[in-house]
Amino acid sequence: MTLSAHLIKFLVIASATCSIGAMNFAAAMALIWVLIFLRTCKFKQDIHPKILFGRYKELRQNSRTVRGTELIAGGLLALALGQYAGFLISDTYDIKGAWRVLIHLLSKHVFVFAALASFFMIRPTISKDSNANQKILCWLLTWQILYVIYIVTQRYTGVDWVHGLHSRLPPNRFDVGVYRISGLANHPLTFAYNAMIISFLYACAAMIESHIPLRRNLWILTCSAVLLSLLISGSRWPVLVCLVGLVFLAARTIYRYRRKAIFALSSILIVLIAEGSIIGRTISLFTSPVSFAEKFQRIGFWIAYLRMFADHPWFGIGFQSSTEEKLPYYFEIPNDDKLYIAHNIFIQTLGDSGLVGLVGLLLFLASMIVVARKYFHLAVVKTGIWTLAISIVLSGMMQDNLRDSEFLFAMHVFLAFLIGQQFQAELDGKNRKSPQDINSRTDPSDS
Repeated sequence: MTLSAHLIKFLVIASATCSIGAMNFAAAMALIWVLIFLRTCKFKQDIHPKILFGRYKELRQNSRTVRGTELIAGGLLALALGQYAGFLISDTYDIKGAWRVLIHLLSKHVFVFAALASFFMIRPTISKDSNANQKILCWLLTWQILYVIYIVTQRYTGVDWVHGLHSRLPPNRFDVGVYRISGLANHPLTFAYNAMIISFLYACAAMIESHIPLRRNLWILTCSAVLLSLLISGSRWPVLVCLVGLVFLAARTIYRYRRKAIFALSSILIVLIAEGSIIGRTISLFTSPVSFAEKFQRIGFWIAYLRMFADHPWFGIGFQSSTEEKLPYYFEIPNDDKLYIAHNIFIQTLGDSGLVGLVGLLLFLASMIVVARKYFHLAVVKTGIWTLAISIVLSGMMQDNLRDSEFLFAMHVFLAFLIGQQFQAELDGKNRKSPQDINSRTDPSDS
């Protein structure tokens, strides 16, 4: 690839890392990346002809990775249609709006994933070109260091370049003497959950390239920079879920290098103690004289959405239903003047789309579990998919993560990365067949 292609690749990774702008911007960057790659690559060396010439059926028969990718795409389709079913019964339904909502849901749930997965299978994320790889990793590490400097500045000064060079974070973000950071994202939780997923991606990359010390160390340093930004974010639940996911992802490595793992854990604890806001906000939940329901406002939002589900068990109150429709369900709950979302993807889905929507959500989670167990054999990929599934469930208990477009894009990037590595491993396994294996398949009549 040319230098321009490297630059675009850097922008794509950066957009996935810190959610610059909206998902449409990130998807546009991915499309530009694909187009530049197709323009600059050498056809016979870089592109799998079975994909480009439509020999999909033959490829599917010989590739478990492709069949597994189809299953995940089917799970995402079920997730999108489950939400869409709830929209169809809403009072705001109209034909033009129905098509617009359907395309929107299919785009952010299915189309972006399919495009990224196809591209990562054509061109695996980790190239065999060592020099190009190291340059990209150095760019990425440099970006992460600069990003950490920015969020540290934002933590103490409230600077918010997303809304202008002279903008500041709103006063409600200021707590325990510091600002709750959001980086270049629009919301602290969007930033935190994206950092969680990208840390998983970089950890997987380090494990895949563990046999190349320089590249492994670059991946580890980059992952550490992302983890540091998450630890000082002030977001409690994403930090916990991220640490649980990393321990699950690298359990064997952690056990093998126990002393280094203890040092790393001690460093994390020191950072959390020095950061202060996460521990301080957690302690305040139990020491403040205000009732727990008022301090933990999600309880009220959960009650409201469970009321919606009780009245509309099959299809919910309707995806994209109006404020007037939801207002009656917020009575007699703490802070009922705030008509916030449920901040729980399972309860949110029940309230908006009912049991039909919940079935779609569960089918998506089940698709990842089935793929990890049945279709993928690469250990890092299997563990990575399990880690992602667990983190989606855990983070979904405190956030409507699968409704967040930026979270979905980061999730698609991680899944596509894992699929690309699995596909490459599958190809490498077939290419390593011995001459005896090839001769054994010849027709006996030829001898």
